[in-house]
Amino acid sequence: MATDLTWTGSPGSYAWALLGRAFSIRGTAMRPNILLMAKLVTLDFIFSGQIVMLSRHLVPFIGFFRHVGSPSAFHLALLLIFLVAAASLFLNRHVRVACVVLGMVVVVSIASSMKYYENNREYTALLLVLAGLDDPDGDSWVLRWQVVLLYFAAAVNKVLLAEWRDGYFFQAWMSYLHHAAWPKVAGLFGDRVLGALLAWMAIGTEFALSIGFALRRHVPVLIWVGVAYHTTLVLVMNRSFGMFWIAAPSAYLAFVTWPTEPLPVRFGQELGRLGRWVSVLKRLDFEGAFRWQPVPQGELEISVHGRTHRAWRALVWILLCNPVSYFVVAFFAALPQPEPRAMALIVFAILGAIALSAFAERREGLHGAAMPATGSVNA
Repeated sequence: MATDLTWTGSPGSYAWALLGRAFSIRGTAMRPNILLMAKLVTLDFIFSGQIVMLSRHLVPFIGFFRHVGSPSAFHLALLLIFLVAAASLFLNRHVRVACVVLGMVVVVSIASSMKYYENNREYTALLLVLAGLDDPDGDSWVLRWQVVLLYFAAAVNKVLLAEWRDGYFFQAWMSYLHHAAWPKVAGLFGDRVLGALLAWMAIGTEFALSIGFALRRHVPVLIWVGVAYHTTLVLVMNRSFGMFWIAAPSAYLAFVTWPTEPLPVRFGQELGRLGRWVSVLKRLDFEGAFRWQPVPQGELEISVHGRTHRAWRALVWILLCNPVSYFVVAFFAALPQPEPRAMALIVFAILGAIALSAFAERREGLHGAAMPATGSVNA
């Protein structure tokens, strides 16, 4: 249920309610996972500085844009329209219309300036428009196939370029970025061998993501690999590639079934450090995504899709099921910074915690499945 904006207290409480509305993704005309995707992409567009780069209709693709006022006035109009639509989106007002308007602002910006065009901006515009046009009662198949096409086209484009196939492009790029370390490391493998190996690893990853998302099997693993892939590029290249670092993984949310009912969270009175985390997370549960149930004894537990996660793994799942977590990561990843790889390391730490949680639960599950054969099952 969306946060109520009725002012019943101090200005501080009203500001907290507005913040809660911005973080809320349920109770609107869009599915929660698609609304979260749109908000993350919009947040990145604003805080990464992309918004101030909107077109001034210089050398347009379509001649009509030469006659729509001065470049500065045109730029200001696009900026204001984007901000108004973004405010509507984050306040959960007319969210589908807001998404289409946001995407069309970027489309107009691209059409009115050859200089403004970039693949990552085109992809951002498509995601926002398709999010607004998405059928709330459908299965987001258009958005899903957009993800498939993104990786398929990227892989095919690299295969068709001889510079990528023989490793020359990767070799030249890495020599420029890491001019001290790269020659020493690459020299251990021979001329361009390491460059070609890494290039084909990138191509293979993109083909695998395209095929995997098309088949829609093992989606959690695909999402983990996709986020790790983009974060690896940021770590190695020390750049976020425009909107791609946030926009591409955000689009994975089209493959996610977001919980529609509050998830039961049980916690005992003696949780130690986890108890402090529970207090913070309860405060950040703006839209009642969880049903907090204190119990006399026991550890922290959460039930998701019929599975119960306990202790620190429950904490991981609470963070994964709270939209605030995604906003925090996206916000800090979007901020212009001299060393994007520092945030990439934080993302890898998060991915590591998720992988460790999955491994521990699988190990427990295998151990539990083996117990009946030993005859040691407790009643």
